[in-house]
Amino acid sequence: KWKKKSWEERYDELKVYFDTHRDSNVPLKSGSLGGWVQYQRQCYDKGNLSTYQVDKLNEIDFIFNVKNYQWDQRFIELKAFIEEHGHSCIPSTSTYKSLQAWCGSQRKLRQMKQAEATINCALTDEQEERLDSINFDWQSSHDYMWKQRLQQLKAFKEENGHVKLNKSNGQLGAWVETQRTEYRFKMEEQHTHLTDERIDELESIGFVWSIRDAERDNDVSR
Repeated sequence: KWKKKSWEERYDELKVYFDTHRDSNVPLKSGSLGGWVQYQRQCYDKGNLSTYQVDKLNEIDFIFNVKNYQWDQRFIELKAFIEEHGHSCIPSTSTYKSLQAWCGSQRKLRQMKQAEATINCALTDEQEERLDSINFDWQSSHDYMWKQRLQQLKAFKEENGHVKLNKSNGQLGAWVETQRTEYRFKMEEQHTHLTDERIDELESIGFVWSIRDAERDNDVSR
């Protein structure tokens, strides 16, 4: 039925919607106007809209590509988070759950791109450059947090002269205990996040895998 109305009539309806909602992204479920909006996108993709029609739609911020628009919205959200917190390690709270998932998707898409996957990658060069421009961390949040804890441990050693922490030393101590547990898993050939590179980094600052062994060595050296 919506095809029976002229393009100008539908455009006028969309402009009223825009003036009310401050956007022209009418949901498809909103009825005939939503269907018309979707049809304009299809026409645009096929090159069937005139320059006049494109210009008129641009006047009311018409969204020709919804996926690009959604990506831009997430990018703006991420940029604001980085500006406020200084990093892109998004917490898994209800407030940031969707942004965290989106960031995870960007990391996976880049991995696919770097692996030269045969399928078309949804992450464009321009999008990758934009994420680089705001210092997006392409590593997983887990990797980022591990490096943060390592830096905290190095700072602890500079201040205290040792890295013999345990669970009684708060969050950093709990993290240290986790590394010891992960190391034991690795020795038992179980699944672990503790890579050889991480072991080398920890041992380079004198990390103690077993406090009991360290205390015994101290007794022997006395």
